[in-house]
Amino acid sequence: MSWFYYKDQPNRKLRRGIWLRVHSLPEPVVKEAKKYMKIGEYVDFVIVHELRPKNQVMLEFHCRRLLAPIQRSILIHIIVDEDPEWICEGDLGRGLIGLKKATQ
Repeated sequence: MSWFYYKDQPNRKLRRGIWLRVHSLPEPVVKEAKKYMKIGEYVDFVIVHELRPKNQVMLEFHCRRLLAPIQRSILIHIIVDEDPEWICEGDLGRGLIGLKKATQ
């Protein structure tokens, strides 16, 4: 899968809706999300859901249970400081494809 850095988006408003690479998230962000997760849940994917003032964002964690008979997505929202070094999934969410459309 292709990827890019969060800071590669030239305009902050273009960062809303991109997907972050789960296994590359900083440990403090993961610890914050795990406070709200139950035993047996794992993070499926993370989206930058909302831009907040003072360089903060609301991240939307989509979680699933390992052994659930019906797979439902469990949503967790946390507010964290933006990190320009986050690694984003290039072909999920709006990603760089949306960037090309927005700048044309």
